[in-house]
Amino acid sequence: MERKKYLIINLIIILSITTIPHVSTDFFDNLFGNNNEEEKPVSNEKAMKYLQDFGYVSPGELNNNRGSGGESFDPINDAIKKFQVFAHLPVTGKLDVKTKKKMARKRCGMQDVEMITNNRGGTSQFKWDKSLIKYSIHNFSPDLSSSRQRDAIRRAFQTWSAVIPIRFEETSGTADINIIFASGSHGDPWPFDGRGGVLAHATMPKDGKLHFDESEKWALGPEDANKIGTSRCTDLYPVTVHEIGHTLGLPHSKVEDAIMAPFYQETVENGVYIMPRLKSDDIRAIQAIYGSGGEETNFGSRNRGRNGGRNSDNWDWPFSPRESSSNKGREDRFLDKIFSKWLG
Repeated sequence: MERKKYLIINLIIILSITTIPHVSTDFFDNLFGNNNEEEKPVSNEKAMKYLQDFGYVSPGELNNNRGSGGESFDPINDAIKKFQVFAHLPVTGKLDVKTKKKMARKRCGMQDVEMITNNRGGTSQFKWDKSLIKYSIHNFSPDLSSSRQRDAIRRAFQTWSAVIPIRFEETSGTADINIIFASGSHGDPWPFDGRGGVLAHATMPKDGKLHFDESEKWALGPEDANKIGTSRCTDLYPVTVHEIGHTLGLPHSKVEDAIMAPFYQETVENGVYIMPRLKSDDIRAIQAIYGSGGEETNFGSRNRGRNGGRNSDNWDWPFSPRESSSNKGREDRFLDKIFSKWLG
């Protein structure tokens, strides 16, 4: 039975490709998943802009080909090498395909240069001098219900309050942190770039801005695992946790799987939702600023949960009242119905 299923699937694919050339590739992307949407290399022009936007080279350095000691150096080559080191790429000093693909990945809009020039953790240059921080959500994405977004944002703040002696409270009045969804130019010096690329940005204390790019297609949690897994949508939760880290004073982390790493990390693997959590690097850095403490909870534990990724051990998932089942399970049941008719 199983072998017959896969033989028929292969036959359908071959016939579709050879006899129906106009068929949309979306069908196959949605069926099997497509995580390469963001991995087309950027152009050389966009790569140069990227290096400037994220702090690897300044316009002034581009016009200066002398080092501090008067020696000749190539600022572009130097900037590319810095980025490659930060992004865990082979250090070639050239805009090769791997480098330009990395630049195409979805990410935070904050600069990376702070991580290069400043010591990670142990600084109180940017911090709140209060134990209760109030936040206000001024609008919501139309992609999700406001109740799901509000609950996800609350949980994201709780992820941080679990490890530091800071409490967070939503308010409709004057807030320390103001959260909005916006697109393009929206009243700050950092216009959004449309779908893909920069997902969100935030400011350090005590400015208190946290902005999401409304042009993105947002999804949330295991209920939306299929949308997230095909790269059609971006999971709002880990992006929120990351940006809150900036509003608390954290720069980007060089640790690849840290919440505060600049690049968006997929939360769905093989159709299963995996809960994001703070890594030890995130915790050490935030506690270096505010000290340890907070209510010990398991909010944000990145463990594979039962029921298709729902973490029933460590997180009472707040985003949907419905039990979430794995996409693979749903697809198998769907295929079983089809093949039972075909195969008898």
